[in-house]
Amino acid sequence: MLIAKVGDVAPGICVCVAYPMSPYPATGVVMSGNTDITTGGSPVAMAGTSLVSFPCGTSVIVPGGVSFTSGGVPLSKLGDTVSGCGNGVLTGTSNITSL
Repeated sequence: MLIAKVGDVAPGICVCVAYPMSPYPATGVVMSGNTDITTGGSPVAMAGTSLVSFPCGTSVIVPGGVSFTSGGVPLSKLGDTVSGCGNGVLTGTSNITSL
């Protein structure tokens, strides 16, 4: 299990708008995280609270099984799903496997 961080991406689709035609392929980027815990100088992403920005709007990370928490909020992992205006799966370059 690799913990996701700000800057990781979520390849997927945009579903909120009809431009040019919905759904359409898009990639989201994790834009917020927990600044108390970092990997590679970037804050780690938090399931349910970290925002993922897509060209069509924002989404949140849906936890796929809780392994680690910070302040009671689950940390997100590469492979977790993203849901909202954009839907996808987190991918990235994190090397943190434990806290």
